[in-house]
Amino acid sequence: MSPAAALRPAVLASLSLALGACGMVEGDPNRFQKFGEQVASLDIPMNPGEAGRVIGGMPDAAAGGLRAAIPTPRQSTGPRDALKVQVMDPHDLWDAREDGLRGALVQAAVAEAAPRMAQAAVQQVAVRTQSAVRRTTIQLGAYSSAEAAQTAWTTARRSFSGAALNSLSPTFEAVTVNGRHLTRLKVGPVPIETAAALCRAAEVADPWCARAA
Repeated sequence: MSPAAALRPAVLASLSLALGACGMVEGDPNRFQKFGEQVASLDIPMNPGEAGRVIGGMPDAAAGGLRAAIPTPRQSTGPRDALKVQVMDPHDLWDAREDGLRGALVQAAVAEAAPRMAQAAVQQVAVRTQSAVRRTTIQLGAYSSAEAAQTAWTTARRSFSGAALNSLSPTFEAVTVNGRHLTRLKVGPVPIETAAALCRAAEVADPWCARAA
């Protein structure tokens, strides 16, 4: 008996049960479950001698270039690192996430502020360097009145050697020396190291010029 002939009675029986089940739609609410059980209990006769034999005329999947539906196991490329799993409290997990975000924000802020911080450091060094330079004033002369001292300052700036005095500010100091009222003309501030040179530029040879601090 061919497989097709052996399956024909089973197919007919299944159709008969299906038609019978359709007639009981209104009577049995569990009709579909019973129908499935009846189909499962059918014993389809098969020839044991034909078991496992490929039916003639059926194409081979491999010959047609088809791949088997059953997935093949992946070839191992070597030992893998063990997966590390750490159980954390929800609050600890939240803190850990915030710590990572906070670290990224801090790094970005530091990178953005680095140029400004470097510039500020350079300016602070420059200010400290300027503060470390000792400065003083030089006395160009003592005059009988404030007007005479002002005229002397104007003349000194216009003189040939007066170009070195253009960046200095004058100070007019009223004093009394041996009963005489005088006005001292001082300029500065100047570095102590250059005081003597400025006195020579102002054509003042008196020694009190450079030590008038």
